[in-house]
Amino acid sequence: MILMNKKYTSGRFSNKIIFFQFLILFAIQLFGMNGENRRTPLKNTNHIIDSLFNKLENEPDDTNRILILNNIAWNLVPTDYEKSISFADSALKLSRKLNWDRGKAEAYNNIGEAFRYKGKIKEALEFHEKALNYFKIINN
Repeated sequence: MILMNKKYTSGRFSNKIIFFQFLILFAIQLFGMNGENRRTPLKNTNHIIDSLFNKLENEPDDTNRILILNNIAWNLVPTDYEKSISFADSALKLSRKLNWDRGKAEAYNNIGEAFRYKGKIKEALEFHEKALNYFKIINN
């Protein structure tokens, strides 16, 4: 059995583990390894956004509305950061109201991506960390 020195089992070492876990999650989300088609912005974005806006018009305040808001936010990230943040924020507010952790996780992730595209890496990491915490809660 290998005995680990106390200085390597807490503090900075555990923060490094959390940071590397976050980087792995970030890479998975970035490169679409989770298998979700919604995580591929830029391809037919205008058509997708138009379709999502049409769905949004008649959608009640439920989890489907949150999914649509988060999809719109994700697809707007590369082209309109501010609108993306606005839609993700709407998804976040409704997710809080409905107490739906998956919606919160995706909204925080979308806001993080918008900040990343804006070049605000510190803010992006803060929102991605919040997303990671919610993804852990829902075991995703």
